[in-house]
Amino acid sequence: LWSGGADNMLICWDEKGEALQKIDIKTKSKLNPIIRAIDQKPNGVLVVGTRGSEIIQIWRGKDKEEKAKILVRGHYEGELWALASHPKDMKFATACADKTLRIWDSSKMTAAKLIKDECR
Repeated sequence: LWSGGADNMLICWDEKGEALQKIDIKTKSKLNPIIRAIDQKPNGVLVVGTRGSEIIQIWRGKDKEEKAKILVRGHYEGELWALASHPKDMKFATACADKTLRIWDSSKMTAAKLIKDECR
């Protein structure tokens, strides 16, 4: 189970409530990445949505160090509210205060689909 918030820390918790791992994503972004949403793919890769609408992918490299890549800087207006990644494909969905739902193709770093006025 992962959590995150205004302190910019991603924390992985075990079933007893003990912190197993901490990742400071402030070092992974040029903005102040207040965490709004987290999703974990089956392969362990984390996809993190920030208040500034950045989508950051985090994984552990072969050297056991956390790597990060900003996939997109997205909605441009308002806070990110929700994030879900496809378990196998390089796609994810976001919802934002701008009342849009966007389906992203992270291999092309573009919004593949935009649904307006559906997110409230």
